[in-house]
Amino acid sequence: MIRMTELVRWVGAAILVAASGMAHSASAAPRSFDLADPMGRNAVALTMESRYQPIRGIAQEVQGSLSFDPETGACSGTIELVSSSVHWIGDDLDEDLFGPSWFDVANRPTWPITIKAAAHAEALNDETWQIAALGAMVVRGRAGGVNFPLTITYLPGGMSERTGGVVSGDLIVVRGGLSFARGEYGLDPASLGGDLYGDEIELNFSLVGWSAGS
Repeated sequence: MIRMTELVRWVGAAILVAASGMAHSASAAPRSFDLADPMGRNAVALTMESRYQPIRGIAQEVQGSLSFDPETGACSGTIELVSSSVHWIGDDLDEDLFGPSWFDVANRPTWPITIKAAAHAEALNDETWQIAALGAMVVRGRAGGVNFPLTITYLPGGMSERTGGVVSGDLIVVRGGLSFARGEYGLDPASLGGDLYGDEIELNFSLVGWSAGS
């Protein structure tokens, strides 16, 4: 079910965006797509190796927005993981993860991944672009460069189709992933049992972004 409070907010945003963009074609310039999914389905999967088996987790709340041009594949913006929504599955790690040695949730409420530009964009078909993203990530207050592949599929009228006509607008589906060494961001291995856990954390995501239609 669509969250009604979110729906009201998004419909209001749609009116503002549509009013400001009436003089422009949908393909004339990059469009802004909101990643705060009102249906609550956007998430980022995490994997961390351990001595015995991979430890898997999920960030259950995603914010941010992406600017995307369906005509050229140009993109920029920020994917924000909400730190308090990150949970490891089947292992008692959440208390450590929320503390100051890891995500420091009390002081760092979000975990932003910024896409600064597309180094390369190739159209795979009429809907989908394959993109080499140049970006940066901030974890626990430490910033580092990250470059990673994305595919972005543009679906005109996709929001209306997805919501059964309750909300109009266009969608993008953003798929990609990256990996990073947790030591580079000051995530303390000692708090998790030293050498029991690997240094690399892998992120994978498939996200929906929404924009008001033209």
